[in-house]
Amino acid sequence: MLSTSREKPTNAPNAAAHTTHSSTLRAMPSTFAVGGRYGEQGIREMTDVQLYLAIGVPSFVVLIGMLMNGLLFLGLNSRMTALEGRMANLENTFTTRFDLLMGRLIELEKEIHGRQ
Repeated sequence: MLSTSREKPTNAPNAAAHTTHSSTLRAMPSTFAVGGRYGEQGIREMTDVQLYLAIGVPSFVVLIGMLMNGLLFLGLNSRMTALEGRMANLENTFTTRFDLLMGRLIELEKEIHGRQ
């Protein structure tokens, strides 16, 4: 008896009984399945294009993520460098003002000791 299904042919004497029992092993038809062929157990195998997409798309996404992380790191590095420059300027300003105040205190001390 010829069967139009894609099942593995058997030498069973009762082919009708065999097709009813083994039909449960086949994969349910999917509306999303494109191409492919049925394997030994009736499960749809991937085509070459599906395999390449399953490997290539996630790899491409990871590479794009790495590129974006690198760009964000460079932006953060430039911001940190600018902040470091501003902090150095602020430190110089405070050092100058502190030296000015110390000079005035020394003058005041000399004036006070000079009067005595």
